[in-house]
Amino acid sequence: MTDKIKIDTIRGGNLLRELRADDVGIIEDSSRMNGELPKGWIVTTIGDILDISVEKTNPPFTNIYTYIGLEHIERNSGKIIDIGRPEEIKSTKTVFHSGDLLYGKLRPNLNKVWVADRNGICSTDILVFVKNSNISNKFFLYRLLSYDYVSYASHITSGVELPRIDQKKINQFSIFLPPLNEQHRIVAKIEELFTQLDAGIASLQAAQVKLNQYRKAVLKHAFEGKLTEAWREAYKDEIEPVSVLLERIREERRKDKKYKELPPVDAEGLPELPEGWVWTTIETLHPAQRTCAYGVLQPGDEVEGGIPLVRVGDIGEGGFYNTNLKKIDPKISEKYKRTILQGGEVLVSLVGAIGRTAVVPDCLKGANTARAVGVIPLSEHINSHYLEMWIRHPTNNAELESKAHEVARKTLNLEDVRVFKVALAPKKEQDKIVSEIRQKISIIDSIDKIVFQSILQSDLIRQSILKKAFEGRLVPQDPSDEPASVLLEKIRQEKITREPKKRGRKNKGT
Repeated sequence: MTDKIKIDTIRGGNLLRELRADDVGIIEDSSRMNGELPKGWIVTTIGDILDISVEKTNPPFTNIYTYIGLEHIERNSGKIIDIGRPEEIKSTKTVFHSGDLLYGKLRPNLNKVWVADRNGICSTDILVFVKNSNISNKFFLYRLLSYDYVSYASHITSGVELPRIDQKKINQFSIFLPPLNEQHRIVAKIEELFTQLDAGIASLQAAQVKLNQYRKAVLKHAFEGKLTEAWREAYKDEIEPVSVLLERIREERRKDKKYKELPPVDAEGLPELPEGWVWTTIETLHPAQRTCAYGVLQPGDEVEGGIPLVRVGDIGEGGFYNTNLKKIDPKISEKYKRTILQGGEVLVSLVGAIGRTAVVPDCLKGANTARAVGVIPLSEHINSHYLEMWIRHPTNNAELESKAHEVARKTLNLEDVRVFKVALAPKKEQDKIVSEIRQKISIIDSIDKIVFQSILQSDLIRQSILKKAFEGRLVPQDPSDEPASVLLEKIRQEKITREPKKRGRKNKGT
């Protein structure tokens, strides 16, 4: 494991631990835990505070350079990921101004919300909450990102295929409103903590990338002989050359009257191998009387108590994703005797997701495979896991996929699998390589699991921060702040004053 991976993992984990609910400088107050309001706060609703703009405009849109559709707002983050081109828009749109709060009312579970940093137009599936000097729209952005609001909005939608939340129902949502100065302090603290949280996530994501690179490097070094270089030197007098192993396999196969000698492998242009290794092909590794084969063409319906059938979606990464296999009629399976599994075969997917692999465990003896899964039987002198890992090697897997051709779906011919070249090590070294790969991949997988769980926890930490913020437990109250009751009265008076000239005139074009 490289030091850089360890550093990124430790840094990310430490940052997330520092941000856990008990460690973010949260102000504990038992009265607030019981639902009592912090001093200076007031209970109100979104409708009492925010105004929704009804200002529309029609094409052509001149002197407008930003269009925001739902696809341009990132879910759950309060950020935009792109902007559209107003000149390509052909229908009426809502106008927004810098500082306005945009909220996607379609599929509110996606929670698409953004405070505009420019003027523009947006989809009519986006509500525009007008900027107001008496409130912080950034405060309300984070309020709408909180789990309790998202849950509320997601459960009161109308429409099945295109669920939307009604404006009136948004207005009815109850909130605790702090003084304006405290709103600004809360926003500043949230953004400080979220910046730390994002840094932790970035470190963990960097570790994930490096872990994936390291996983690939393990396979690469294994099949270049680098993982077992010292071992090979230490046991060089005890290792049987691969040439002897392959000759033993040939002798066993010659007992079959149908056996035909295979041409020598052309190794020209292939990488140089460690001493004692040879380039060969998969078809040279078969046992007597068995070769690569396609599985069941038409398996039929599920049959209770039938023969297990392995399909493409069941396999991958050397094992089985799904142990609850489909069962087929034994009579159908019997028609495909060449692919009735005996244990130890290597399976490879041939259709769709090319190159998925698995080694058949003994518990699946007697099972069969679907047509899209090729069966590679191997001599007892070959470690099945060695060949499976060779095929799984990213470079080899990509080469196999490149040989596939498009029909209705991408398909790999079994003949291409038979002649696929393999860098074959002596049997004892095969066993050692498999052991080394498993050990190193196991360490990688363990760290990867920790990293993944930490990233999942980051969402809980983010919501914990927001929850405490809107309970008044993230920053201290200042007795000199103007109470929210006074603030709310100002907002109401401003609404009354603004009502006659409320945004709502439809423009022919801006």
